[in-house]
Amino acid sequence: MWTSIATLLVALSIASPAGATPKGIFSVFRGCPASELKGRSENPICVYAQVAGGRLTIGRTMVPIDRTITIQAGGLNAAEGWDLVPPSGGTIMSKAPLEVPGGLNGLVQCGAIGGRVAQASCGAADGTEVTATIEVVPASSAPAFVSVSGLFGEKPLLLFPARVHLGNAFLGNSCYIGSGSHPIMLEMTFWATTPPAPNIPISGQRGKLEQEEENGLEALVLSGNSLVDNAFSVPAAEGCAGQLSSLVDPMLDAKLGLPSKAGHNTAILDLPALDLAIAENIVKSEE
Repeated sequence: MWTSIATLLVALSIASPAGATPKGIFSVFRGCPASELKGRSENPICVYAQVAGGRLTIGRTMVPIDRTITIQAGGLNAAEGWDLVPPSGGTIMSKAPLEVPGGLNGLVQCGAIGGRVAQASCGAADGTEVTATIEVVPASSAPAFVSVSGLFGEKPLLLFPARVHLGNAFLGNSCYIGSGSHPIMLEMTFWATTPPAPNIPISGQRGKLEQEEENGLEALVLSGNSLVDNAFSVPAAEGCAGQLSSLVDPMLDAKLGLPSKAGHNTAILDLPALDLAIAENIVKSEE
């Protein structure tokens, strides 16, 4: 079986007919730019997964992951794995707003904001929902990455620079924790973590690895997985409430416990299935 898997992960992509879509077991890869990867990498792949549960704890706040987050990307060959590129017309990680416990009045004290107009704006939104959306962000420090050794050895499988968008009418459209220059670097693994104190090591779960075949074309499915990381740091909030950012950002930081050093944060992603296939097989399925 392992010989077949190695063969599956070492092949070249070929051109796709215009307007074609993957079929059968490869239909989950319809967002992957399989044909576009030709010439950009010797061994391109496509990745698909759905996060169906878990949680994100940053500083003093825990946000349950109770909405499905879809991960889909192309992979360009790199040392020990693949650098991830976004799907056609999309993002590597779909935007799924998650509810932050306590809402706006749990994070911001409207009465402490100077000016009647500003207080009124905050008061009008007081008690409304605040959402947290995890986003993969382009970062010069490191691209999103899938590691081969993360499948079979005790290393991270999925690495990506992230930011969290805090959504609320009062907080505006530019309220973020993390950025391209200061990303939250998540290194998600099945295996035991090695965080600094006070966090203690935790482990995820590597599920059952199977090889699927259709019309002589192969794909890998890893089912029943949990990926974890509790050794990352989280920067302070930025850009919240527009011109009131200098007042509101510190309020959010105080409530959330930001910036938060490594050892105080945790990410757990439950993935019922993680699908991998070489671009060539995906393109062939379209014929």
